[in-house]
Amino acid sequence: MLKQSLYLLFAFFIIASCSPMSEDDEKNIRDVFEEYRLSLLDKDGKAVVKCVDKKTIAYYDHLAELIRTADSVTVSSQTILDKVCILSARHRATKEQISSFDGRSLLEFVVTIELIDSAGAAKLDIGNISVRGDSARGQIVHDGQGLTNSFLYYKENGRWKIDLISLFPSTEKTLSDAINGVEGKNVDDLVNTLVQEHSKKPIVGSLWNPVK
Repeated sequence: MLKQSLYLLFAFFIIASCSPMSEDDEKNIRDVFEEYRLSLLDKDGKAVVKCVDKKTIAYYDHLAELIRTADSVTVSSQTILDKVCILSARHRATKEQISSFDGRSLLEFVVTIELIDSAGAAKLDIGNISVRGDSARGQIVHDGQGLTNSFLYYKENGRWKIDLISLFPSTEKTLSDAINGVEGKNVDDLVNTLVQEHSKKPIVGSLWNPVK
């Protein structure tokens, strides 16, 4: 149950004011969503990076620094989503990769190892879209069913980009509720278990301090 919840939630890294929008706006938003979705299916991290906004890249820049430098106290204070990303990178990336990660290359890596679920992307679509100026909101459709969650989009240099982190707060709450419902283990122990199960390889030593 917990493992299934994690995979489903990572599939939905994908979150109102309405104003008139041009047909070009709607088409371009749908196009970038489809480009993102197909890139996930192909596990093409470089293509995914081209679809996301600068806020998303800045977020992964910060995570890259935490992967390199954060000690156990700092890692433990992060959100569950961030803990999973930090520990997964330390578990599965080489020392050379870790030392060179920036926001773009870390997101590429996250896509490659399927922390954002590629298989789940096959069932994703975009529903109603509302636009206000250079920002927009596009409803997430999963397996033909419209959800209450939406992606946020921002126009940067004339091109619409996806704000992947716009859904993180609600995703974090759902994941937290699932983990807190498991008796007998604390959150950090369960995060460790999730990282190991997702990678299908045993964890050797501790991932909670920087790799040396």
